[in-house]
Amino acid sequence: MNPGSVVACPAGGDGVFGTFHPLYQMTRNPQQRRTPEEIRKGNKRLGLILLAIAAVFFMGVVIKQWWLSTH
Repeated sequence: MNPGSVVACPAGGDGVFGTFHPLYQMTRNPQQRRTPEEIRKGNKRLGLILLAIAAVFFMGVVIKQWWLSTH
């Protein structure tokens, strides 16, 4: 890979090495930054999803223990 094809350099700088290619940004619209409110909504959604996954896991453990103790 030649230096002209480098897409990102997280350390910063100027020129090609300090910029991020729009194709690899995480936002849907690279021209628009997420507001703090949008970030909080995303964090809350992710937290609720992780909480639901953990709850299902622990409920499975409890049900398995109950099942094994009664049979």
